[in-house]
Amino acid sequence: MKILKYIVFLVSLITGLSSKAFDGNIPTDPGLSQSVVGIYVGENLLCTGVVWDDASIITAKHCMAKINTHKQLRALRVAGQAGSRVLEVFDHSKFDISILKTTTMNVERRFKGIYSSPLVSGDNVLIGGLDVDKNIVFGETGVRLSEGELTEIEEGPIYLCNGDSGAPVFLKDDSDQYYLAGIVIRGEEGCYGKGIFLNFSSI
Repeated sequence: MKILKYIVFLVSLITGLSSKAFDGNIPTDPGLSQSVVGIYVGENLLCTGVVWDDASIITAKHCMAKINTHKQLRALRVAGQAGSRVLEVFDHSKFDISILKTTTMNVERRFKGIYSSPLVSGDNVLIGGLDVDKNIVFGETGVRLSEGELTEIEEGPIYLCNGDSGAPVFLKDDSDQYYLAGIVIRGEEGCYGKGIFLNFSSI
C-alpha cells in the first residue's frame, strides 16, 4: 500500500486533474445516467458526483475545499438535475469524500448499493463523467492494482481529467447488477497515464 500511496502523492504534486474533458468509450447508456451529475461554478466544471438518494450527492472532498462560504455554496449548480441546489457540505474526517445535501432531486437510483467485495487486478470497472459538450458519458477500463482504500486503473482506454474528481466508479456483479465501487480522486498531467480512485469496499 505504501507504493500506491506514494504514486498518489507524486501525482498530486504534479497536478490535480488536467483540463481536457472526460472521454467515454461506451456507445450506449448503461442505464446509470441519472446517477451522474456535474457540479459547476458558473460554466466551469468543479467536480463530478454520484447521486446517492434524492437529496444527497457523493463527491471528492478536495475539489470542494474552496467552497467555504454560503455565497460560494449558493453559486454551485448541479448539472443533470435542473433546479437542484446544494444546501450543505459534509466532509469525511479521514478520506477524500464529501456528502452534498441538496434540494430534492428527481432521480431513481439505478445501482444496487456499495460494492463490498475486494477489488483485484483485471476487474472491469465503468466510470461516469461529462464530455466536452457537458453530456454524461461512460468509459470502461480495468483495475491495474488495488491496495487498501486506493485502486489504480489501467492506462487507457480512458483518461481522467479536470473535473473528473468525484466521478463514480461502478462494477457489475455476476447477476449483471451495477454497484458503486468508489469515486475518482486523481489523474495525471495531460490526461495521460493511470488514474486513482477511492475504493469504498476498504473504508
